Amino acid sequence: MKKILFALPFLFAILLVACDASVDDKQPGASVTVDELTNSFQLVARSEGNNNITVKLSPVRYVKVYSADNDALLAEGTNPTFQVTPPTTELDVYITAINQDGSITKSSTKSITVSEYTDLPAIYEQIFGLENGEYGTTKWTWDDTLTRYWGMEAGEVIQLLLGGELPMVPILMNNVKAKAYLTMVLGHGSL
Repeated sequence: MKKILFALPFLFAILLVACDASVDDKQPGASVTVDELTNSFQLVARSEGNNNITVKLSPVRYVKVYSADNDALLAEGTNPTFQVTPPTTELDVYITAINQDGSITKSSTKSITVSEYTDLPAIYEQIFGLENGEYGTTKWTWDDTLTRYWGMEAGEVIQLLLGGELPMVPILMNNVKAKAYLTMVLGHGSL
């Protein structure tokens, strides 16, 4: 027991002396170049033409994957995956990586073609229609045979959207103006 008590301060002193936390000869690694980053990733579909895409990185690093068309963030991580949704059949993407000095490098664009959509939520079939295993497209239009929308006159819908009380403030607006306003506010339909 006495030997352990004498050995503890000696072991503690060795731990303090052996650690040299300050090292001046280490510098951040060189920043990755655009060519290195572009060559370090591949877009791999689950099967040929499939919409489930994995970004394979070599060497592995943390990246963010963006759509080149609208700069929307698709995925991020060391093994990012994402889905291409209809009606997109060709997708251009780029990745970004943060260097050790804090700068961000953006790769060149790479493309992938999609011809098969799997593992999509059921609403895609309802919106785009599924005929012969292929999704179609949908164009939203107004039903011009109706004078009432959502059970109300067009002017009443606008009044409701503006937050007014329907019986108190009458709106004198023909259907063309109402449809234009609803298209602008709700982002649905076309004239």
